[in-house]
Amino acid sequence: MFKSVCIFVVGMATVVFDLDDTLANTWAASRKANRKLLWYFIRHGMWRIAKALLLKENVRYLVNDEQLLLLDSDSIIARFLRYYYPDISDGEVVRICSVFHDEFYRHFDLIPGARDVLEWLGRKYRLCLVTDGSVRWQEEKLARLGIRDYFDTIVISGSLGTVSYTHLTLPTK
Repeated sequence: MFKSVCIFVVGMATVVFDLDDTLANTWAASRKANRKLLWYFIRHGMWRIAKALLLKENVRYLVNDEQLLLLDSDSIIARFLRYYYPDISDGEVVRICSVFHDEFYRHFDLIPGARDVLEWLGRKYRLCLVTDGSVRWQEEKLARLGIRDYFDTIVISGSLGTVSYTHLTLPTK
């Protein structure tokens, strides 16, 4: 099911989409990548962060920090790693981020039917994408999915410095 909103502006219809878990399976891919990270932490004796993942100790940390929605996966992982292991080397952080990144993109894809919906709606309406995240991460996801060209306008919260769309005005073409 697609979570989209139709907005009518000066008689012209615009369909606005979100990217993550509307057009793409972001959470499913993230869960698989997080599972891979958990096994990495266990194999490398990183018990504090493995325990935190297993017991979901990080949930409160995530829910209470809206700014995490503006970050890319590497920044979020680095923040967690340094929280539990302040002296971790930059090289180890890069290796761990690579484990997540490789597994995430191995499973990341469009939700079935999404491309067909974009093609069909794109023939009749202006399409806009409004999404949370860092510009780098969201642009990488769009490139890997190959859907950037479907959209007339793309708004990424990381470029605005906010995750609130309450006062968002979409630019005109």
